[in-house]
Amino acid sequence: MSAPAVTTVVITDTNVLINFLHIGQLTLLGELSAYQFQLPTEVLQELTDPEQRASVDNAIAAGQLDLLIIDELDALALFGDLRDLMGRGEAACLALAATVGCHLASDEKKRFRRKAIELM
Repeated sequence: MSAPAVTTVVITDTNVLINFLHIGQLTLLGELSAYQFQLPTEVLQELTDPEQRASVDNAIAAGQLDLLIIDELDALALFGDLRDLMGRGEAACLALAATVGCHLASDEKKRFRRKAIELM
């Protein structure tokens, strides 16, 4: 009997989604069966281009991406603290990844990267 497949959860920031959208390959995220890409609602709200938003909405509806709501007290508290340092999407991703203990996909540098290393 084989061991059940392990799925690695990856909290995904806006810039990663936009990078995949720019090359027309957002669906690749759903094809990586060992990974489950999740994004907080704050990331979805950062997508202001209607075509990009529609593509991400379609990926969510197709089960290629999962939408998350920050509803745990420790994640909410960390999100509030991080909002003083960075944008809503970045803060939400980092708060969720740090409190849940999962992976984080982001192309942010500087302060975000330093804080991610500190928290994770």
